[in-house]
Amino acid sequence: MTTERTVTLKEDIAFLKAIGEVFEQYPEAGKKYAIASLALEAEMGIDFERQRGVSRVEGDRIVTKFVDRGEPIQRSGIPPRICLEEDEHGNCLEWWYY
Repeated sequence: MTTERTVTLKEDIAFLKAIGEVFEQYPEAGKKYAIASLALEAEMGIDFERQRGVSRVEGDRIVTKFVDRGEPIQRSGIPPRICLEEDEHGNCLEWWYY
């Protein structure tokens, strides 16, 4: 394991531990949320400022395809979140807060 990967792993562990403490502090609210990794999307080269995921149910699977947004997200003058993934009806399934 490289030093860079070790540092990243330690940061991930510390981050997830802190998030776990928040879930323990707010158990009822925590039932409505989950933490998801974007590692696969990063591996695919998905740029969430230019693209969004659109998901649909096929039997016992959730299938997500990534489509271009109408126009790239401009950082100035927009709310501090964007929708990463929508269902086939346009409901946002996952928000990115920055």
